[in-house]
Amino acid sequence: MPFRAALGLLFTIGGGLLGGPVGALIGSLIAGVIFAPRLPGQEGPRADDLTITSSTAGKRIPYIAGRYITDGNIIWGLDIEEVATTRRVGRSLLSRGTRVTEYSYFATFAVSLCEGPIDGLIRVWAYAKPVYDNRPADEVEENLLDAYPEIEFGPFGPTQVISEIQTQNQEFESVATIYMGTDDQDPDPTIEADVGAGNAPAFRGQAYVVFNRLPLDQFGFGARIPQLRFEVCRPLPEVPTAPADDDNTGVDVLEAA
Repeated sequence: MPFRAALGLLFTIGGGLLGGPVGALIGSLIAGVIFAPRLPGQEGPRADDLTITSSTAGKRIPYIAGRYITDGNIIWGLDIEEVATTRRVGRSLLSRGTRVTEYSYFATFAVSLCEGPIDGLIRVWAYAKPVYDNRPADEVEENLLDAYPEIEFGPFGPTQVISEIQTQNQEFESVATIYMGTDDQDPDPTIEADVGAGNAPAFRGQAYVVFNRLPLDQFGFGARIPQLRFEVCRPLPEVPTAPADDDNTGVDVLEAA
């Protein structure tokens, strides 16, 4: 006889000896509460492949002037991290409930953007969903009013939308580090922790973003990095000026060269 069943029978008999049929019933109920059966556990969806999307070898590093949208190129990454969370549901006096295990996924990787230095990122999309918007508040407000003139934003105008964008930006910046592509930028600490001190490239002269444990659940189930698009702002190149005595024939410029 299984151990739990034997103890349950012992409670029933003991209750019967002490209180007759009523005592046996009480003993049986107590045994049912203490030794409630365990229901089989359940597991949520789980990904099979945790390898990160590989980068495209030989892809050009774009040169950007002004504001431009680019897909970027993955230049480094770790295997996708899987985190299991177990909780018990359906617990009652007569049942221990069911253990339910769910899985969450996090990605750590770096994306090359373009030749640097840049002024910064303007916007970022994941599967066409905005996840970062660094435009000035007045530009956002103007675009909202122009795009949706029929919408009543309430007494605060687009203030609520701008507040939500600011919260969204904070979430993005908590997992993303933006490197402007300067000639003196240091290696990223996350990459350095993976490959070892002194072995991590600094990617100087190249603008890139490092994501550290980006939660993938927000983009739908699957251990898959979303399709990302980045709007980058890079200073326009300086336009050379002709000498002061140039007569617009180009002669002086050619002679100076």
